[in-house]
Amino acid sequence: MTTDRTLLLTDLETLWAALDSFYQTFSPQDWARKHGKEWTFADMPYHLAYFNQTVIEGIENDQGQQAKLTFEELDTWNDAHFAHRQASQTGANGLEYLRSTQAALKQAATSYPLETPVFLPLIIVGGWRTLGFALEYLLNHTWLHFTESHLRLTQRLPDLPAALVHRVLNFTMEAAAGALRPEDLGGVELVTTLRLTGDGGGAWTFTMHERKCHVEAQATSADAEITSDIATYLKTSVHQMQSPLLALLMGKTRIKGMSKAQQFQKIFASTPSRIWNFVEQGRITPR
Repeated sequence: MTTDRTLLLTDLETLWAALDSFYQTFSPQDWARKHGKEWTFADMPYHLAYFNQTVIEGIENDQGQQAKLTFEELDTWNDAHFAHRQASQTGANGLEYLRSTQAALKQAATSYPLETPVFLPLIIVGGWRTLGFALEYLLNHTWLHFTESHLRLTQRLPDLPAALVHRVLNFTMEAAAGALRPEDLGGVELVTTLRLTGDGGGAWTFTMHERKCHVEAQATSADAEITSDIATYLKTSVHQMQSPLLALLMGKTRIKGMSKAQQFQKIFASTPSRIWNFVEQGRITPR
């Protein structure tokens, strides 16, 4: 897949602008709010910034790092970054650091070919990747955290272009399918369609056959079908903000083929020590 540099930068800048506008409304009390079990909202600009910086520093340089295989390893990596955070990089003050990394990314994206090797020390997308892929990943990573913050603070999704939302959802689905290892799929013969409603939504069909998982951005005949709006999908399947059972009982999630859908969800269930595959998309061998 060829990445359009202009469109990619436009989408990044659109997302960054919306994120910046969101954070600028924060009061000291908002920054102090809990953001999940361990973080506060004040941690978010810094977290997004050092992910941006990781891509910048990884251009043609692995820095002796190895890619993480489990969320346990990723958590340790995140903790190391927070241990070195300066006081000036917290909450509202951290916005300046975040903006500086965004400016550096834009400069890198216009200065280097999108085929330039970048080393990512991250789970699922780790290893040598093209700069274009690394920027696509950052678009996805930033959107996921922005939607989580927006949902936690306002109970609704941010207002973003439908095409941008569909783009990051495509990336999410492809990464999810690619992260499954052959040993995760032994004896599994399953076709499941996931439908997400709302602006930017769509249908994705996951076909698990011969220890591989392939995803198509369309609906086909399937053993199971799961339908929900984008916000409910994120709250139940990505951000762990809501019980999937509660969403089902409330009618926010609808399922056809319950036993097969449960098998599908179990295959993707995450634990801290579970090992994930590195996706094939964007792989590159540095010269």
